[in-house]
Amino acid sequence: MRIWISVVNLFLRRAWTGRFRRTPCAHIAEVQPATPTTDVCEECVALGDTWTALRLCMTCGHLGCCEKAKNQHALRHYEATGHPIVQAYRERGMHWMWCYVDNALLDPIP
Repeated sequence: MRIWISVVNLFLRRAWTGRFRRTPCAHIAEVQPATPTTDVCEECVALGDTWTALRLCMTCGHLGCCEKAKNQHALRHYEATGHPIVQAYRERGMHWMWCYVDNALLDPIP
């Protein structure tokens, strides 16, 4: 499974950043065990909107909708708090973290 995750992330990294090589990330030390208090984007629910995918903040556990969603609550959370790393949340086949500061796709910490 670990090899499969690395291969998928290699191609995602190329698609999203334009390169196959990993980008160093100085923020990986800020990653904490994060558990959301919900399984929805609460900001979208309050607005009556839907989302395509969720991102889990690896600093505080905030769960927000992804950048492809209309409201981009995960990105807005980063902009408001400076919490740099999110992880794909319950998205089939997606096992990665993203650092907004370094524009880096990171493999999940085992």
